[in-house]
Amino acid sequence: MILHILNRAPASGAVVSQTLRAVSEEDCLLLIEDAVQAIMFPDWEGWQLMKGHIYVLEEDARARGLGDLISPNVSCINVDEFVELTERATQCISWF
Repeated sequence: MILHILNRAPASGAVVSQTLRAVSEEDCLLLIEDAVQAIMFPDWEGWQLMKGHIYVLEEDARARGLGDLISPNVSCINVDEFVELTERATQCISWF
């Protein structure tokens, strides 16, 4: 499993699209920093296009005032779980 880490907001353009195309069914995508803004957009293409599993870093979502938007459908993880996820991954790719 490859862990793809994205820090760009959903509307930032090419990097987001490239990330979504690169993720396979066995992979995971972790939204950090500005990428957590995706939880404000339930119709974001990433939710539909993503073949693997999407995680959102809870601390970044709360720091941006988005804590109330975290739904049960979104896998929200804390920093400790982020570390565990990196340990399980065979490779980590950061998309900036």
